[in-house]
Amino acid sequence: MTQLWVIVGLIIAAIAVSIQGAAFSVFGLGELFSGATLAITLIASALEFSKFVLAAYLHQSWARLGWIFKTYLTAAVVVLSAITSMGIFGYLSSAYQKSSSTLEQENIKIAGLRGDQARIASEIERLNKAIDEIPATRVSKKLQARADAEPMITKLTTDADRLAHDITQSELQILEVKKRVGPLIYIASAFKVDIDTVVKYLILILVSVIDPLAICLVIAVSESLNARRSERAVMKNAVPSSASAQSAAPSSNQSASQTQVASETASQTPVAALADEPIHIVGTSPVQSPETTVIQMRFADDEPDSSKKVI
Repeated sequence: MTQLWVIVGLIIAAIAVSIQGAAFSVFGLGELFSGATLAITLIASALEFSKFVLAAYLHQSWARLGWIFKTYLTAAVVVLSAITSMGIFGYLSSAYQKSSSTLEQENIKIAGLRGDQARIASEIERLNKAIDEIPATRVSKKLQARADAEPMITKLTTDADRLAHDITQSELQILEVKKRVGPLIYIASAFKVDIDTVVKYLILILVSVIDPLAICLVIAVSESLNARRSERAVMKNAVPSSASAQSAAPSSNQSASQTQVASETASQTPVAALADEPIHIVGTSPVQSPETTVIQMRFADDEPDSSKKVI
């Protein structure tokens, strides 16, 4: 008989995979059709539930259905599975795009900040060069130019320090994002491919497993329950036969006991009582029952009589 813990495990696995796959699909379809999130959520939830009900119904009623109805329901399950896979793909790709877009935004931000740093450094260098080009003989003019340029140089230096701080914060943000996508970056570097390609194939592998596995688990639960129900029916029908066999056993034991008691009674009969009884010639019947026992006895005080023939 199918073990109960196996059936319970199949039920738990089917519920877990089905619910999670349906949730990912619903959220993914909501991301794809963001303009009608509530409507697509309701429709996708109804379709997910119908898919698993149809799968279980097809498994139980396959032999009774006509080929047209059977073909349509099978095609419906396949199409619903494809829709679920599309929703899961959209959900997972959207989750990756959030991290990927954050990396791209921070990289663009850092590139802009570094460009501003370069312009500030170029401006400071230009001002210093303009001051240095004043002849040494014109000390007063050189000092005046230095005094006029000093506030501007100070402001540019402050801006450069602020830009350096912003660049550091952006780099730290990139490190945080890379912690979330670190395994993908490692796989991409190990296989020497683009990280987007790695993500695409990983999502396809997950999509090809989640929904088909959920459908197979639902069918396995249905098959296990039917098998256990059939086995219990067979065992239930076998119980009355065993009970009748056990009831017949005491009657045969009782007959054997009665036969033994009769034999003991015959063996305990006194010899004197047997002597008083007339002796009859007992003949053997062609057909004797197993219970018939013929005992031939000869007493010591009997005279031999040649005219009598003992059989």
